[in-house]
Amino acid sequence: ATDAASNTRQCTLTVTVEDNQPPTISCPPSLTVTGGGTPCSATAFYVTPTASDNCAGTLNPFLASGLASGSVYPAGTTVNTWRAIDPSGVTAQCAFSVTVNCPTIQPAEGAEDRTGTGSGLSLVPNPAATEVAILIQSEKETSGTLSVYDATGRLVWQQTSAAAIVRLDVSAWPGGVYAVSWRQGETVVVKRLVVAHKW
Repeated sequence: ATDAASNTRQCTLTVTVEDNQPPTISCPPSLTVTGGGTPCSATAFYVTPTASDNCAGTLNPFLASGLASGSVYPAGTTVNTWRAIDPSGVTAQCAFSVTVNCPTIQPAEGAEDRTGTGSGLSLVPNPAATEVAILIQSEKETSGTLSVYDATGRLVWQQTSAAAIVRLDVSAWPGGVYAVSWRQGETVVVKRLVVAHKW
């Protein structure tokens, strides 16, 4: 301020803008996969969560609890919690679950349970690079449904077979862990197949 005699005086003030708005974080949908092996487990893959904020700056979401994509998940449900923190220290989080279903062998009502002795699968070679021979061992007739599921639980191959040996070409399949299921009525046998290409 300046008066008539040209005398001046000034003052200052500070304006502080606070960011109290949390960032936005988006998780993938929950997924269910089919497990196998002993103990039963499955390798699961998911898309990394993304985050954005109303203020400038790059956000890098991180896994706060649970298991990373590509991990071996145990039977049951695992909750993965992801978190994002903006430059002002405001946080947001999201969560999704990975459920591993493990088929169980259940004999027909009144039938003798021959799990591990009457029915079974052998995969040769395992890991496989180009072809795998599936040997079906059964005291019953060998007609049944042979199915292969990927790590996300998606059906990738299926055949109703009466042959004791099925040769399966896996040369074009993505490398990873698959579940091979042999079903006869209410009896289910599951084996874990690893596809590992050499190139």
